[in-house]
Amino acid sequence: MFLFLCLRINPTNEYYSLIPPHKTENYDEIGNWTMVGHTANMGNKIRLTHNLTKQSGKICSRIPFVFNEWSLEFNISATGEVGGGKLIVLYSKQCCQDPSYPMDGWAIYIDLKPDYSLESDIYLMFFKNQTFKEAYKHHIGRVQIRNAKTTAYFSISKRYDSMDIDIFVNDHFNRLYSDVTNDTVAYGYLSFYGTTDNEPEQIDVHQVRVWPADDHFLARADRENFTNFNRKRVDKIFISRRKLKSKRRALMPLMQKLTKEAQDMNCNLSSAERKNLTDAFLIVNEAIKRSQDSIRMKALEQFIALSIAPSLENAIKKIEFAKSELNEIKSNVELLYTNLTSTLSTMIFNSKNDLMYINAQILVAAKDLDLSSVRNETIVEDNHVIRDTVVSFVLMLISVVEFVAYIIFFISKRKYIQRKYD
Repeated sequence: MFLFLCLRINPTNEYYSLIPPHKTENYDEIGNWTMVGHTANMGNKIRLTHNLTKQSGKICSRIPFVFNEWSLEFNISATGEVGGGKLIVLYSKQCCQDPSYPMDGWAIYIDLKPDYSLESDIYLMFFKNQTFKEAYKHHIGRVQIRNAKTTAYFSISKRYDSMDIDIFVNDHFNRLYSDVTNDTVAYGYLSFYGTTDNEPEQIDVHQVRVWPADDHFLARADRENFTNFNRKRVDKIFISRRKLKSKRRALMPLMQKLTKEAQDMNCNLSSAERKNLTDAFLIVNEAIKRSQDSIRMKALEQFIALSIAPSLENAIKKIEFAKSELNEIKSNVELLYTNLTSTLSTMIFNSKNDLMYINAQILVAAKDLDLSSVRNETIVEDNHVIRDTVVSFVLMLISVVEFVAYIIFFISKRKYIQRKYD
């Protein structure tokens, strides 16, 4: 209780805190804090990772805690559909230390792993010249942080060797840790580190407040010395990491081959052309990276489902309808052809029988004919009459055939039109 009253009587130390609105200085600094990686100043909060995959960001204090008793309060939030990010609140002897390097101190590790319950595991870790992977993780709680109704408010109080860790989120208060430990360091630097893996997630630090509980303050000259020294150290760490990456890549056989070809090509280029080519490669690589980060499988599936799939379905339906109509027309034509063939065959057969019957009748009549009693004039006249009769019969037969064919065509066409409208 006495510690709590002391913490509240002593004002917030502005040199250690991050209180919005945040103002950026020198491109990557906010007061005595430095932004590293993909970290961005959003005005009322510090965004460690954006809604993209494979990102990491950090914000580090360049001034160490030199007092023995203090209280730390900060608000964080995480927003994402699936989750999978990580947030580390690190207090170490080394300024802005990367978790992959050995360090001394402690950390609160929040695993925003994919979970349908939205709850995240919280661990407390202590380091003694250990990396993040080597240190043991003490599980201290499981609460909802991602997509919570409110920001997650953490309160950490330290008095010599004792430490209390509390959290308040979604109108619920939880004490995560309260114990005496000898693993804390006497002084250290505070930093917030966020990273995403295969799923995008926005990890934000809204504010950081430090409440000193004793009179161990740094003088102004010491603060400036610390912040200038650690500013150079952070820049040196960034440059050294880039050199290490270049060395690792240079050991690859393909990279060695490409490097040699690039050196041979650069020998034939002027300095201005070489600089333009380097800038062009940087722009192309940045464009490729942004295009890969901007295109997500889920968004592509949604675009296909909403825009392309309905058009394809309508086109398929029209094709199937045209196919069914074509089959119907084909069946009607085949039916009409069959009817006409049958009708014409019947007519030909009947006409043949009629002609054969007429021929037989003519032969019978010719046998019974007495030519001696017939005059030539009468034969000529009868011949004309018979010829006219045969011609008239043939013309009549052709007219009947055409009439029947027309009737069949008319009936079939009428049936097709009625079926189409039905």
